[in-house]
Amino acid sequence: MNPGLYELAKEYMMWMKKNIFRKELCLFLALTLFLAVTGFSLEEDLKVRVVVRRANIREKPSLSSEVVAQVKRGRILQVDSKEGEWYLIRLPLKLEGYSLPGYIHQSIVEVVGAKPPAQAKKARIRKSAGETLKYGIGGALGSSFPSRRAYNSGLDFSGFFSYKFSEKITVELAARFFSSGVEGDPQGLSQGSLSVFPFQLSVQYRIPIDGQTIAYLAGGMGYYLNGFSVSDTSFDRVEKVKNALGFHLGGGIEYFFKGNLAVKVDLKYCFIKTSGSWSYTDPITGPVFGTIDNINLNTVLIAIGIKYIF
Repeated sequence: MNPGLYELAKEYMMWMKKNIFRKELCLFLALTLFLAVTGFSLEEDLKVRVVVRRANIREKPSLSSEVVAQVKRGRILQVDSKEGEWYLIRLPLKLEGYSLPGYIHQSIVEVVGAKPPAQAKKARIRKSAGETLKYGIGGALGSSFPSRRAYNSGLDFSGFFSYKFSEKITVELAARFFSSGVEGDPQGLSQGSLSVFPFQLSVQYRIPIDGQTIAYLAGGMGYYLNGFSVSDTSFDRVEKVKNALGFHLGGGIEYFFKGNLAVKVDLKYCFIKTSGSWSYTDPITGPVFGTIDNINLNTVLIAIGIKYIF
């Protein structure tokens, strides 16, 4: 072969080899950049499984949002994205090619597909998010503040049972005890000690604030068992306070700090009107009797306690 042609062919082959390598390198870098920009991932799709008996799918990522569908325990759902503590999922409809979007709280599902996004935080509230739990029990300790100046503040003890009728309405039955020292009322009771044992039935309108906190407004009625003892027992004086039917208004906040266990702060203003009677033994005339009208036992009750729902 002509030496000149040999050298020319050799230089051509080296040029081709060099430029083809550059082309492959450019294609590789371009593909890498594309995958980084588009967020492409080789991980499998994220799926979750429902772990409660019946879970609500909501229109927006909020407990106060409208329920658009319900799914049963064990249903596996495809996740599109995650917003805070909520998964955006799509439910396939009977009409081919269409699906229903909605949100489900992470506390009532478990991940069965790829790992959840790194920024996702584990929900501190679980079944207490209010999906299926209906019953609640608890107790509280607080103070009573009578509206009349002649009555002193005292301790307030209570225990309660609640039943949730719907996402917004809960009924609560409470048994409590509070007491008050009476300094002496010219138009009512003498100096002594007043004790009240009410049974209160309340209807609560609940307002979810976030996944852990629920506020509520409440109103209802109660039956108040009243007792009174006079400090001055001279002449065997006795005063009695009749039991009464009363009403109350108020509200409170429940904060679920662990599972279905919550701290509860409750405020009630109780409207209680009743009457009574008095008697004593006069050394000269003997037994004397009388009545006490319009006894005002209106009281503010403030208590903090623990609630467990199941």
